[in-house]
Amino acid sequence: MHYLVTGGFGFVGSAVVTALLRAGNTVRVLDLPGHPLQPAFEKHWRQYGEPEIVAGDIARADVVEQAVKGCQRVVHAAALLNSIAGYSQFHRVNVLGTENVCRAAALENIQRLVVVSTSDVFGIPQLGETINEDSPLRPWSEPYADTKIQAVKTARFYRDTQSLPVTLIYPGWVYGPGDRQFFPAIIDMIRDRHVFTWERRNPYEINLTYIDDLVEAILKALNLPAGQHGE
Repeated sequence: MHYLVTGGFGFVGSAVVTALLRAGNTVRVLDLPGHPLQPAFEKHWRQYGEPEIVAGDIARADVVEQAVKGCQRVVHAAALLNSIAGYSQFHRVNVLGTENVCRAAALENIQRLVVVSTSDVFGIPQLGETINEDSPLRPWSEPYADTKIQAVKTARFYRDTQSLPVTLIYPGWVYGPGDRQFFPAIIDMIRDRHVFTWERRNPYEINLTYIDDLVEAILKALNLPAGQHGE
């Protein structure tokens, strides 16, 4: 089976690539050229196989079309998480990038596209509230969550109007080995003796997702029967 993983040098994407290679699959990775972690990942992956690396920009339709070509299944894990980037850059990666992947996947008639989203698209649950994939999308007036909401709408559009076999997954804050975002940033702030606070009138819980559990869910979604979409 031939797979494409976008954002393959990222936290989630790299874990998916490892799992697919371990299972004996052919894997293609799409990520930005000159990624600082590329050499380390390529060395790590060689013990399981040798993925094809495509260096390119997810926001370029021609790059994405070439990356999807010849693949049967796609995991779209590429996303911009950097909170200091401007809205236009978030939109370029998270919205335009998802549009390009969905369009290319539809043109290639792939068997399954799994889009890794975030539970942030449903907002922060109120005290006692349970959210699921049927919950309304709640804008935050914040670039990451709001562009991920637009990406969800794009994927649903292709699913509903183009019969694209797409499955959306909404993890909470992902943690575990390989995390280079949230928890390392907190540790760095503590070491640097910086302090930050989150204030809220009512208490709420932060939903965490362990990386291995997320990868298992993605692999199961990749193998959903034809005609079954879901979220």
